[in-house]
Amino acid sequence: MNEKRKHQRVKESAVISVKVLSAPDIPALEGKSFSCRTTDVAIEGLSLLTDIRVPVGAYLELDIILSGDSQQYRHTGNVIWSNVVASTNNDARAEQYHSGIKLNIESNSQQDCWCKAINRLLMEYGLPE
Repeated sequence: MNEKRKHQRVKESAVISVKVLSAPDIPALEGKSFSCRTTDVAIEGLSLLTDIRVPVGAYLELDIILSGDSQQYRHTGNVIWSNVVASTNNDARAEQYHSGIKLNIESNSQQDCWCKAINRLLMEYGLPE
């Protein structure tokens, strides 16, 4: 498999609040907000585990608090992939979705703080920056 990522990812189960700003494939999602957790984070992206399907192409506003950090980071980003996670109890309502988000980091006023926070996590896990 060809790795397309430019930055190292770190496993991180951060609390995140999501607001769907645009969802061309499911317009009913627009304006909806929900909470979920990340499964990993990087400087330019992250992955989410959600209870609702957020389609590829959706544009999101994300408020993130990383472990060991009291600062809230606000980002916008686009869903670039999404997969159904198999339910473990044969209940279709229990399905979860694992989605990859490309962050719009260049236009973010918190870019330097975010990069430092991610690099701190990488160092804590002994991963190269």
